Amino acid sequence: MVSEDNHDIQCGALLAEWFDVEGGDPDPAELVRSIEQDRPHYTRRPGFVRKLLPIRVDPGTGKVGSGGFYLFERLQDTDEYFRWTESEYRVDGLLFHERPFVANLHKFVGQIVGARDFRPIGRSHASLRFQLWSCGERDAEARAARAWPELSRVAETSGLASVWLAADAVSQHIGAVTVAARTPDTTTDDYDAWRRLAAVVELDELRPLTKVQDLTLWVFTIWLPAARNAGTSRLWPNSPPLPAPPAVTDTLR
Repeated sequence: MVSEDNHDIQCGALLAEWFDVEGGDPDPAELVRSIEQDRPHYTRRPGFVRKLLPIRVDPGTGKVGSGGFYLFERLQDTDEYFRWTESEYRVDGLLFHERPFVANLHKFVGQIVGARDFRPIGRSHASLRFQLWSCGERDAEARAARAWPELSRVAETSGLASVWLAADAVSQHIGAVTVAARTPDTTTDDYDAWRRLAAVVELDELRPLTKVQDLTLWVFTIWLPAARNAGTSRLWPNSPPLPAPPAVTDTLR
């Protein structure tokens, strides 16, 4: 029996951005303030469907990373997004990549092959894994299409909350986002969710490819278009222990 929460996400493009956070651990209050300052502007971009804004604290080195994993309606919407972020939208006179905390910014854009939710968005979408492969045979789109049925099946049977798969015919890369629920009753940094994501079996179709990136991060906040979500355009699935505006924290407990 298929759960009523199992449904395809209506979208056409995946945009992944990831970067190192300079200056060590950010001030929690300042971090939330900065996120809330940006959110209304980003969620009004043409074709915006969803953003998972993550944070990572490496358990071995203590290094902090962040980024954004977006779904848009069309690939053309990502072109407009980059035009806006790279030449127009400024905070304190700075474009996003010029902000002092952003270092080693990377990106991937791909046409969606499949995107599916298995659990309601919210606290169940609490950690994500981003994997990026390089194809040497110029078959990224065809290989991703062959991989999607198995990836969707493995994600569902592994108890994951969501899975997105995209391919870029220009760079010949395939990108996948898998999303895991929060570990029940966890009130500290949920590294166990990272271990669950890492344990998902690699797919036969993708195993021969060169993996060029593999990141696991907590979902700090989720941005949604307000008009589609009864006025709610932000969720904070890891609060506590990660900080969130008090009113939002209260609604998620």
